[in-house]
Amino acid sequence: LFRSILDPTCRTAPVSLARLLCDDGNPNLANAILERTYELAPSWNPNLMFYDAADVWEWRMDDWMGVTFGRMGQWDEAIKWYARSLSGTKPDSWERKHVESNLEYAAKMIAR
Repeated sequence: LFRSILDPTCRTAPVSLARLLCDDGNPNLANAILERTYELAPSWNPNLMFYDAADVWEWRMDDWMGVTFGRMGQWDEAIKWYARSLSGTKPDSWERKHVESNLEYAAKMIAR
C-alpha cells in the first residue's frame, strides 16, 4: 500500500491505506499520504492506461481528507474537504447522505 502512493493512476490503494492509518490512530500520516496522492494524481485523465474505482476520483478521497482533518481536530479544514466531497456525489445517493452526515458532525464539533 505504501508503494501505491507513487502511482499517479491509482487513488484506491492510498485511500485504503489512509483508512487503515486512521483506524490505527495515525491521521497525520494518513493526511500526508493523501496530500502526496493529490500531488501525483490531481485529477482523473481518461488517457491513463489504468483506471481504478471511480468513487475515489469523484468523492471518496476528498471525504477521507475530511476524516483525517477531523481526527486531527481541524474541523474547519474537514468541512472544506467534506464540501468538496459533496460536490462529487449524486443527488439522493447513499454517498451524498454519508458526506452530509460528516458535514453535520463537523459543524457540531465546531459549535461545541
